[in-house]
Amino acid sequence: MKNHKTILLVDDDPDDVLLMTTAITGIDPLISILTFDNGSSLLRSLQQQDLAQVSMIILDMNMPIMNGVDTVAALRQHPDYVKTPAVMLSTSADHSFIEEAFSAGIDCYFTKPNSFDELVDIVRKMLTRFL
Repeated sequence: MKNHKTILLVDDDPDDVLLMTTAITGIDPLISILTFDNGSSLLRSLQQQDLAQVSMIILDMNMPIMNGVDTVAALRQHPDYVKTPAVMLSTSADHSFIEEAFSAGIDCYFTKPNSFDELVDIVRKMLTRFL
């Protein structure tokens, strides 16, 4: 498929994963979404599969085993993902966390919103900017 887009979604909260996938597919039902519950499972999967055609990676900041910052830092060491857009969504608005995330290599940071409509607005911004 010529314009096929794949998003990797890394978040340990099943409710957040459901809301995010619903928002993404509501905007563009042709986008494929692969989900992972932590950075370690994402990195293992990337070693085992050819996912070089990833369009964007969306990560949560706080996850067990491997958090979003460590995951982005590892991704930026991989030649296939060094330039793949990486967006972080987190409940934290702490400036030191945000600075750490940008230093690790994210392209954009959003604080998780309180409503689904706000989430759809954020997803629309991500898709417009990076896809």
